[in-house]
Amino acid sequence: MIRAHLTGFEASLKATLKSQLVELGVTVVDDVSVSRNAPSTSASAGLPHSVCVPQDVSDIQKRKVTHLIAPSQSRNMKKLAAQATQRWVLSDSWVTACTAAGKLLPEQKYGARGSAPTIAGRSFEMESAFKLQHATTAVNAGALTKLITFCGGAVMRRAGSTAADYKLVAERRGRPCKASGGGATLTLEGFLALASGTRSTRGAAKKRTPARGEAKVASARHGTKRKSGKGEAAKPEGSARRRSRRG
Repeated sequence: MIRAHLTGFEASLKATLKSQLVELGVTVVDDVSVSRNAPSTSASAGLPHSVCVPQDVSDIQKRKVTHLIAPSQSRNMKKLAAQATQRWVLSDSWVTACTAAGKLLPEQKYGARGSAPTIAGRSFEMESAFKLQHATTAVNAGALTKLITFCGGAVMRRAGSTAADYKLVAERRGRPCKASGGGATLTLEGFLALASGTRSTRGAAKKRTPARGEAKVASARHGTKRKSGKGEAAKPEGSARRRSRRG
């Protein structure tokens, strides 16, 4: 069963999308102010649907939302939570296309779903400068802490900790600031990419160590050069001896 939640739309468009979803037989998890778990009925289609109150990102899981529908360019904590917990995140064009077809269509063309957890089991530490830089935004330290915890990650409280897998750092002039104590660093954009599954979870790039096979080949090549060097050094001497014999 598909349980969809709409977020980031104007009231009129949201009402239209909701009506279309209900007519398609989709359970709509709405954010209208009604009692939780209170069933309602669509007057237009006569189909029952659930009306719930997602008050925070954790309600995406509590209400068992399977599909989050939001504008393509929007960014809010519900969308990030859905991306980080392998739920479908779709644009409203999916609803429009399904309505035109009169049935539910495959989601792949209209959005994406993460294939693996990217935050669960990992630890994060927020640098003081990072907290200050984003203090007045929707994705401030408190909101990110809630998101990380909801997705199964941990937030390190101790400043300068070396145990954190990632350290969230401020950004200046388009470049990440250096983290105290070293370690893999992420700016806000890097963290959002990680949460959405579009960034590798291996952390900071490390110096590449050649594989055994590569090391052997390199060693053999190096040895061949040295041998050819000796041969080149001996060649003039052998040529001199042959000339002396002929003479």
